[in-house]
Amino acid sequence: QLVLRRLTPPDCCKIFTMDHPNLPSPLTVVSLLRQICDARPDGIAIEFGSATLRYRDLDALSDRLAAYLRDRFNISAGDLIGICLEPSPTAIVAMLAALKAGAAYVPLDAELPKSRLAYMFRDTALKVVLTQRKFSIDVALGAVGMPVEIMLIDQDQAWQKHRSQWDPKTY
Repeated sequence: QLVLRRLTPPDCCKIFTMDHPNLPSPLTVVSLLRQICDARPDGIAIEFGSATLRYRDLDALSDRLAAYLRDRFNISAGDLIGICLEPSPTAIVAMLAALKAGAAYVPLDAELPKSRLAYMFRDTALKVVLTQRKFSIDVALGAVGMPVEIMLIDQDQAWQKHRSQWDPKTY
């Protein structure tokens, strides 16, 4: 049995694309998602409890959030975005949006000691943290003195209606 975690990422891509020649190279999470969205836009992408999210909706929501992050917080390639959310479809949308905006995301756990969160904020130089109201105090305490913006994704609904000149599909 092949154990992929022991292979280097380029080797994993080679093995995966040998059986899937129609996938773009280099293979990224975003390019793979776009391939699946094109092939199965109405397929179920996420099932979480009683909630479901289709591929077309996952793609559209993550595109909107990516554009919002770029427009409102000036996120660009190489930036780091903190994500402190409960497991949910919104957390998946946030992760994909960070990648589509050209950034990387840093998973944050609000239950970590505040000193550890503060260290993570200093060490990573996050530009923005996407969180939810229930974690806002913990995240704010970890960010004290840091030049980071905090977006309460469950309160700030503007991103869901956001329209932008930037097209995430060009990234």
